[in-house]
Amino acid sequence: MAKFIGTAEEIGRYLGDFLDGLVDGRVEELKRSYGNICVACGRRETALETVPAKGYGREQTLRSVLERGKYFCVDGEYLVGLNDLIDDYWDSLEPAEDNFFFLCPECRRKYERGELSDEKIILGRLEQCRRLLAAAGTGQKLSSGISKEVLYKREEESVQEYVRRLFFTLYREGLLTPELLGNLQNRRYCEENFGIRYPLLERDESKIRPAGHARYYVTFRLGGEYYLCKEWWKENSPEYTRLLRRWVDGLKI
Repeated sequence: MAKFIGTAEEIGRYLGDFLDGLVDGRVEELKRSYGNICVACGRRETALETVPAKGYGREQTLRSVLERGKYFCVDGEYLVGLNDLIDDYWDSLEPAEDNFFFLCPECRRKYERGELSDEKIILGRLEQCRRLLAAAGTGQKLSSGISKEVLYKREEESVQEYVRRLFFTLYREGLLTPELLGNLQNRRYCEENFGIRYPLLERDESKIRPAGHARYYVTFRLGGEYYLCKEWWKENSPEYTRLLRRWVDGLKI
């Protein structure tokens, strides 16, 4: 493993462009799942811009990771394994949807000028979630329709990435009815349909804490309400893919 010795500023200069590229690449799918709708104003744009929430810029995040005590430090200089540091850097930014905002150019400029607060953006995002929940409750579609091909797994996706994209898309399109949302929180239903031994969606926060079933769920929440299962074993990927395809084919879209 490559090592680096230097101050926080020197490490930042050395890794800066790489870390920015890492973030851009890993949030791209999440950003697309918002349907190019600005989370602050609700306007649809050709492309959204990724903006770190206050306190989660590259310099602040990197310094926070270095100061946790994991890395050997003498007189302000750290000895770091670069692969470990990169992994720790990204882990500190999870869940990405809580630490990055996807804004239209106008809202990004307002945010950077201090005219738009984190609280206002979060309230705007919650309003979008309420709209999605209302649509799901009535069965109303929020778009002109969606083909099932869009819902199938892409070759380059892992099962975990696919599940996240699939349910983000279904939720955004208002296709998760109250009945489906209930089924996805039922262990027996999920075992029969997806081959997992736990609910795909979980609302009980006690079950995603260390004392509960933390390893099964990410702190990412679908619509700000449902924790999404992340436990998909790589060796079972073909079977998961087959079952998910069968489930998607059975959806009434």
